[in-house]
Amino acid sequence: RFDALSAREALNDDPNFRWCRRAGCGSGQIHENGADGNIFRCIVCGFKVCIVHEDTWHEGETCEEYDYRTSGRKERDQKIQEEASLKAIGELTKKCPGKRGKCGWNIEKNDGCDHMTCKCLATFAEDTRA
Repeated sequence: RFDALSAREALNDDPNFRWCRRAGCGSGQIHENGADGNIFRCIVCGFKVCIVHEDTWHEGETCEEYDYRTSGRKERDQKIQEEASLKAIGELTKKCPGKRGKCGWNIEKNDGCDHMTCKCLATFAEDTRA
């Protein structure tokens, strides 16, 4: 037991040595930033760990993308974009005025004559009175 604890302590002193973080594995190895970069992959069980975050590898994301997502900035930025989109829709479109449809589609007149047809097949002319 003493030998095992001494060996473990010696390995922990090596800054390039990493223990596998998968529960029950207990393996470890030297990991130097090479071809794998920030990814530590256990040679025994194949479990991947991010060296930067000391946590399970964030598959499909760079470390920067992971930081952006987990910091809450991504969610805030998406909310700001959503609010800006809703504002633009409100400013640039009108609701379908069709009596038959009352579908609620937002319609934008961006070209052509004043006659328009909604997706619900209601037809109408744009009110050009200012």
